[in-house]
Amino acid sequence: MKKIAFTFLLCLIVGAVLAPAATAAQLHSNVISWTPNDVQPGEPVAVVLQLYTAGASPYPEDGKPVPGVNDVAVLIRGEGQTRRFATEDIGGGRYRTEMVFPKNGGWALYVRYGAGSYGPGDEIQLGKGGICVGAELCGDEPVQTVPAQGDGQPWAALALAAGLLAAAALVSRAILVRSGTFGRRSMKRRQRSEAVRGI
Repeated sequence: MKKIAFTFLLCLIVGAVLAPAATAAQLHSNVISWTPNDVQPGEPVAVVLQLYTAGASPYPEDGKPVPGVNDVAVLIRGEGQTRRFATEDIGGGRYRTEMVFPKNGGWALYVRYGAGSYGPGDEIQLGKGGICVGAELCGDEPVQTVPAQGDGQPWAALALAAGLLAAAALVSRAILVRSGTFGRRSMKRRQRSEAVRGI
C-alpha cells in the first residue's frame, strides 16, 4: 500500500513539472511590415513583427497572436557578427523595432524572447529566417543561417525536475518513517540483538 502511495506521489510531482512544458505551444514569428524594401547597409529598417501560436494550417493568419511576450528582441547574424535590436510591444501580439545591417551579405534573422505564461524563452526564426543585403552580391545562393544558440533552458528544467524528485523521495521516506514501517523494523532488530546478547 505504501509503495502505491509513493508511486502516486512521484507521478504527481513529475506530472506537475512536465505539464507546463507539454501544454505550452511553440511561438512563431512573422513579419507584418518592413520598410524600406530595398535594404542598404548602414540605413535603418523599420520592422513590425507578430508572435503567434500555429493554427490549423501553417499560415500565420490562421494562428493565434500572443500578446505580452517578455524581452522580445530581433537578432541578425552574419558576416561574423551578431547584432541585437530590442522591440517595443505595440499590442495584439505585435512588436516594433528598427535595425541596421552593417554591411552587404547574407544575414540570418531571429527573434529571441524571455519566459512567461506562454512557455520558456526561446530563439526562433523571424519569417523565413534570412535576408540578402546587396542582392547583386548574393546571387542565387540561399542565405546561410546560423543555428540558434540555446539559453540553457532545458538544463534549468531538468535541474528543477531532479530537485523535485529528490524532495519527493525525502517526503515519502518521512511518511514511511512516521507510519511506523521503518520504526517496526528497527524495533525488531533491537529485540533480536538483545535476545542474542541474552538481555
